[in-house]
Amino acid sequence: MTPRVVAVLVGGFAAVVTFLLARPGSGLQVAAFLVPFVATVALLGPQVRAASGRARTLLQALWTGVALYAVAMTAWFGAPVALGHELPYPSVVDGVFLAAFVLYGVFLVAVLRASSHDGRVESRLALTDSLIVTTSATAVIWVVLIGPAVASATSPVERAVTLMYPAANLLLLALVARLAVSGRMLRTPAGALLLVWITVEAAADAVYGLQIVQGTFDPTGPLTATWMLSYTAFAALAAHPALTGLLRRDDEAPTTPPAPAGRYVRHALLLAATVVPLVLIARHPGSATLLVTVAIVTSCLVSLRFLLLTGDLGEQRRLADRLQTALRQMRRMAFEDPLTGLGNRALFLRRVAELHEEATAAGTRARLAVIMLDLDDFKFVNDSLGHETGDALLAAAAARLGDVVGEAGTVTRLGGDEFTVILPGADEAAAAELAERVLAAFARDFHVLGLALRTTTSIGISTSTAGTDATSLLRSADLAMYAAKAAGKGTVQVYREDLLRQAQERLRLENHLRHAARREELRLEYQPVVDARTGSVAGLEALVRWEHPSWGTVPPGRFIPVAEASGTILVIGEWVLRTACRQAVAFAHDHGVDVAMSVNVSVRQLQADGFVEVVADALATSGLAPSLLTLEVTESLFMAEDPAVGAVLGELGALGVHLSIDDFGTGHSALARLRVLPVSELKIDRSFVRTIGSDGDCGPLVTAILAMARALGLSVVAEGVETAEQLAALRDAGCDRLQGFHLARPMPAEDVARLLAGQPGGDQAWRPPAEGAATDGGLSPAGRSC
Repeated sequence: MTPRVVAVLVGGFAAVVTFLLARPGSGLQVAAFLVPFVATVALLGPQVRAASGRARTLLQALWTGVALYAVAMTAWFGAPVALGHELPYPSVVDGVFLAAFVLYGVFLVAVLRASSHDGRVESRLALTDSLIVTTSATAVIWVVLIGPAVASATSPVERAVTLMYPAANLLLLALVARLAVSGRMLRTPAGALLLVWITVEAAADAVYGLQIVQGTFDPTGPLTATWMLSYTAFAALAAHPALTGLLRRDDEAPTTPPAPAGRYVRHALLLAATVVPLVLIARHPGSATLLVTVAIVTSCLVSLRFLLLTGDLGEQRRLADRLQTALRQMRRMAFEDPLTGLGNRALFLRRVAELHEEATAAGTRARLAVIMLDLDDFKFVNDSLGHETGDALLAAAAARLGDVVGEAGTVTRLGGDEFTVILPGADEAAAAELAERVLAAFARDFHVLGLALRTTTSIGISTSTAGTDATSLLRSADLAMYAAKAAGKGTVQVYREDLLRQAQERLRLENHLRHAARREELRLEYQPVVDARTGSVAGLEALVRWEHPSWGTVPPGRFIPVAEASGTILVIGEWVLRTACRQAVAFAHDHGVDVAMSVNVSVRQLQADGFVEVVADALATSGLAPSLLTLEVTESLFMAEDPAVGAVLGELGALGVHLSIDDFGTGHSALARLRVLPVSELKIDRSFVRTIGSDGDCGPLVTAILAMARALGLSVVAEGVETAEQLAALRDAGCDRLQGFHLARPMPAEDVARLLAGQPGGDQAWRPPAEGAATDGGLSPAGRSC
């Protein structure tokens, strides 16, 4: 390169650095921004005046284009500084930009015609290679840029202008690709500068379009500097003495083969262009049909390239066979799930669309049913037995599902542990009958990796009456499936219109619940736990309540499941823990007696990172002794063979807090687990207490639980005590503590304070009503209903 060209490059790079370092919107930044564009116009002028004939006309067109571009860029970048707001879109400036692109295209076509004097085969190869690269680039720009941009356009004019920009860039890119693949342009400094100018310009425009669609574009950021770099290369080209030579056709020039490095770069570009549609299929299954078409076209062009190189009929047949194999592999990659061999989401969408097209062609309405199912508690298998076992279970479940469905429908795996079955021509009854057979098949053990695993499945059904497109059918089946889960798992539910309303209600509830703690809408009530022997209050259980400003009191049974499912329980649970600890300390300070506090802990809390630290911090900041805090955990979680949960329970025990098994007796407890885990208390589920009748017999289950607890040195709390007979029977059977409406209802902190004031130090212990005494469900010390 000449010293003048080097000086232009150095000056352009200096302008870019100044632009990036200057204060956004400052005069220095605006001046630095204009340098490459003004320099290009200034340096190209002498080249135009020095040329003659056809070359001068073409250079004049190029100068006009860059002058228009510089004016448009000045208006586009300077408007926010001078006017205080951005230019409207579309505007006259957009027309100026597009006119500049047209003039650039005229110049590039002239350069291409001047440089196309390779041999006939090489010229065809170069054309084929440029078409391969351009086809692949078209797919990328369509999926990433054109589709979203057109969808977001608000008027026909805006949509047209939005389409013109990527179309112009694709035209320029196609011309540059044709120039680049021949290798001639890369072997001259002027040619390399031209390729850098257009390539960087097109790439920057594509990224700009994507950022505009995403709403992330910053005119003072690095992307604008990329345009400056592009025109720095253009300014260097304008200063290069060989610029005019790009327009001269030299038929006498010898044809030299490209260097090995050039061939490698060319082949790498072709390989990347062939692979890009396949990658896009995986990332954008909704555009699978378009992308498969692009992949087929690209493969055909690749085959044509080989045919141009060989010309041998036998080789052509072999290449045709390879093409067919490649097409089958591409189709499998596009529509097949690699883990299970079933169809994937793209196949689901395509198959439903085909059924609707067939029905439309026949003049009828498509009749089909969609079954959606997933494996209940599959996450537990993954977490406890590892992903290899989880994948093996998915493959086994897919095979069993396929055996049940057979030729009746199309089975696909959407992702994770979710599967669908498309049943053409089926109604609700036929789909339900198949779903029941699936439930029966999944009731048998799955034998994978030497293990016998049993998992239930929840199934949702939607029919064509619930929607006319794949998205509606899938949404309806999904809602029905989650209704099946809510009904107890291992069940079948058919979509009903009220499921959508319920889902919308859950979403509305979840949105309000996210802000409940911050808006101080949550409060705690405390239900006393009574010593069965003395009748004094032995502790309190903290129970959260939600007072919505518009809805009033929201029952826990309504919002707690939503909090669990959405993860909001982590925030609510921490607030409950910290508030309960502070209140226990406040009770002790005001009444001179330690108050034990029980707090329920959810599955999501125990599985969340840092839960032990949250408990330790709540104790430390409140000043509550760890021995006065009891965390209640459901029996199913306590007994789960999950090493992670076991480790968390061990750490909580090491803190000194008590751990209680809530709803004991409803699960499948293992005696060995009770012996090794740091549990100190069993809480008998209210369903067992409810069976105690007027004869005062606790029944075999309650008696067995009490005997087992005594043998293991565990204390026992019976919840749900609602009658005097239940109270007397449990007390006589040796139950340690009691809780229920017959003793006291949940009450606010103020009522608890009055209750504690009646038993200072235990000397004036409040006692539950005597057997046979009149009661309306439990009395506070003040003698009123709690």
